[in-house]
Amino acid sequence: MILLAPAWLLLLIPFWMLLFLKPPPSRWTWWLRALVFLLLALALAEPIVSLPGRDGVLVVVADRSRSMPPEADTQHQETINRVRAAMPEHGRMAVVSFGDTAAVELAPGNAPFTGFVQEIGRDGSLLGEAFDKGVSLIPQDSPGRILILSDGNWTGADPARAVHRAGRRRLPVDYRHYGRSGMLDLALDRIDIPTLVQADESFLITCWIRSPVAQEIRFEAWRGSELMANGKRQVPSGVSRVFLKDKAGTEGGLLRYTCKVSALAPDPVPENNTGVALLGVAGSRPLLLVTRNPASTFPRLIESAGVKIRTVGPGDLAWSLDELAKYCGIVLDNIPARQLGVHGIQTLAAWLNEAGGGLLMSGGQNSYGPGGYFRSVLDPLLPVSMELRSEHRKLAMAIVIVMDRSGSMAMAAGGGKTKMDLANLAACEVVGLMSPMDELGVIAVDSSPHVVVPIGPCEQKGDIRNKILSVESEGGGIFVYEGLEAGAQMLNSAKAKTRHMILFADACDSEQPGHYWEITEKCRKAGMTVSVVGLGESTDPDAPLLVDISKRGEGRVFFTPNPQELPRIFAQDTFVVSRSTFVDSVTPFKMAAGMQTITPTTFSKAPDLGGYNLCYLRPGATLGAATVDEYKAPVVSAWQAGAGRVMCYAGELDGNFTGPVAKWNQIGDFFSCLARWVA
Repeated sequence: MILLAPAWLLLLIPFWMLLFLKPPPSRWTWWLRALVFLLLALALAEPIVSLPGRDGVLVVVADRSRSMPPEADTQHQETINRVRAAMPEHGRMAVVSFGDTAAVELAPGNAPFTGFVQEIGRDGSLLGEAFDKGVSLIPQDSPGRILILSDGNWTGADPARAVHRAGRRRLPVDYRHYGRSGMLDLALDRIDIPTLVQADESFLITCWIRSPVAQEIRFEAWRGSELMANGKRQVPSGVSRVFLKDKAGTEGGLLRYTCKVSALAPDPVPENNTGVALLGVAGSRPLLLVTRNPASTFPRLIESAGVKIRTVGPGDLAWSLDELAKYCGIVLDNIPARQLGVHGIQTLAAWLNEAGGGLLMSGGQNSYGPGGYFRSVLDPLLPVSMELRSEHRKLAMAIVIVMDRSGSMAMAAGGGKTKMDLANLAACEVVGLMSPMDELGVIAVDSSPHVVVPIGPCEQKGDIRNKILSVESEGGGIFVYEGLEAGAQMLNSAKAKTRHMILFADACDSEQPGHYWEITEKCRKAGMTVSVVGLGESTDPDAPLLVDISKRGEGRVFFTPNPQELPRIFAQDTFVVSRSTFVDSVTPFKMAAGMQTITPTTFSKAPDLGGYNLCYLRPGATLGAATVDEYKAPVVSAWQAGAGRVMCYAGELDGNFTGPVAKWNQIGDFFSCLARWVA
């Protein structure tokens, strides 16, 4: 209850004094007068009582796992749109989807649902986790309701517990069943295979097939990508077996077997026709070098010390857990993060953390911060940090960010955020990397440019971030020429010698380029560079325009269809522009006491490095070697990362910046010791 005029309650004081000074003749009369005085004072105070309303939060929990019908996503969206249309004007809706994980597709609010955008994986069905996430979106003091769209199949935690928690909050749960008929469903029930065999050992694989009727089926089996068996066979009604015999190779690792059955008649649930089994092979496994330099001397150097190694390019590896399990460790030789891809980096991080793999990351101009690993999932696993420290900066820089705020940026990007929200966060990432001696300006562009942050020293970072985070999509398209022209004019007034523009645009919606080459030519002559971040694929309609702008602007171009990657990409470009995280001059280094915990080998004085990535040792990491310069930066560092081990070498293994150390008579022993620690 709320009182709009509580001052009237002061009248109770003289009323009570009157009752005590001149009491009525009877006790009942006294209580009656007291009640009248109290009600009169409350009436004058204008009380308001908040009554619970029917408007609240409706959370739709949508199953997107493989067990759902093929058209399930379309059916979900139709159901959600119908429910939204039937809700009260002030009713709020949220959407949670689930598969391997659960994710918020639409935060509680009145916004329309435009479709599923989150990558949740379809090989699981975490209904319980999704239900809990949905309940958490309903405030404690607000009415709510849960609508589940699912076939009822689930993995992970039992969803009944989550339902009980919703019941304690008196949240009604509605359910709409989506399912497929199980009649005439042919399925591969399971694959029986040994867990571990020795090298060169023979073993038996048993595939169990369940058929609703006696029929002829087609059976296929692969070892990795190699076809082992293929043909037709008769199976009885019920469960039957197919036997396969195979022999392990001479090297340790992991073998992946895939078996598939198919019927001649239509199968209502084809997703359960394929099975995968993994087999461990005991024995030594080789190290894997991932490099863009096929002529690298690194493999020859460590093979001479008895370390087995294989060499592949970044695009030649499947980046799956069973593929990585074939190797005892991975060496990344100056590989940019974009060539591993989001999936590759996530798989590598999981392999290190959970499967006990080993990683040796070497330096170079395409590694560490300049390579895009800052803010990636690998970042916290490295024994070094990659921030830009102002005390080690020698050159000030000026950056102007020209951001697309066209209508396409209002689209949902998952997690309750729009593309515009994530672009704003990416710009804020640049703010966090800059120092007070740097200058920053931000322009938002639709059909015309709008100054968000005027060019100036990056001092009041909180105020700058607030201005950037306030940018919203205003509709229309992005007029590229106007954005470039406004950015160049703003950058021209900067005092720093290093001047750079980041143009962020939708690769499908970049309009009115005009004579953009005239602007980029003026920028080039004025010593300014232009990089482009395109939201979309390199095959999108406006991608060639964005590529040409970056080439003429002598900058870089990045494409990503995933808005979640924008902060990492903006940070990567800032690292490159700062020119302070890769030291490209000859630098001496020496071994530290921690090298004895990495290898018992004693090394003579090593020649200088030709260049190195300037990083900083994390607390708890082992320092094996450090530069002998003003930075005293780690050259060799290592630590345990989850179940795995990670080592960082700041120098380049074999390239333009390897330097005099390449001629060291102990370079083979040195690299071999690092490789053995990882393996």
